[in-house]
Amino acid sequence: MLVGSQKLLFVLVDDDGATPWTHELRKPVEEKIDSSLRWLEKRANGFDKPLRIAHRCLPLSPNVASNAGCRINENDYTAGPHHATWQNSIASSLTTHGSLAERWDELFELADLPLKDDEGSAILLCVRRHTCSVAFRYCNGQNPEFEKERAIIYDMGGVGGQAYLDSLIAHEILHLYGAEDLAPGKVHESLKIIAQKLTDDIMHTPTQKPINEYDISEVTAYLVGWLEKKHL
Repeated sequence: MLVGSQKLLFVLVDDDGATPWTHELRKPVEEKIDSSLRWLEKRANGFDKPLRIAHRCLPLSPNVASNAGCRINENDYTAGPHHATWQNSIASSLTTHGSLAERWDELFELADLPLKDDEGSAILLCVRRHTCSVAFRYCNGQNPEFEKERAIIYDMGGVGGQAYLDSLIAHEILHLYGAEDLAPGKVHESLKIIAQKLTDDIMHTPTQKPINEYDISEVTAYLVGWLEKKHL
């Protein structure tokens, strides 16, 4: 559930075929990240749910980005073995050799965000490529290496058709905590009828307008733990 104390890491990643990050490109993205998190906190408070999100961007200055050493397969939406190799190389470049799951706590400590038992956490990997972002949330029965909430944000630094990057980031974070797509062609069969009335929900089409023009519907609020079923 997206409530209480949450800690998020945003890792800026260079990989083969992606335009490298620079300090100048990082700055507007970091501003968009902060905008998306403050918006989520405000929306949660609107449902009388306390939400405090602390975050850091890695690598820390003066470094600009972590090098993945290989190209992510952006057409793979199944969190297959290729994703494990890719994300593990990123974790190893920032800490010591090991998988992202094994180095989870170490990564947060590196960012000066040590995790406590009652806190939620997620890692979002940011690559400079213009394609659809993807979120992989925890599901029972998954390989232990994938028992951590993580997402891959493809962005061009808030330009090149992504002026509303903060809306996209909030959308993917909500996915990690249980929200479902509401856009035609993506919406679950059980939500198709009601989704037609929820075009202002950020889970509908998150890249079309400024984040403050979006809302959180009762459906999405329920899925992320902001609303009890009896209030739907």
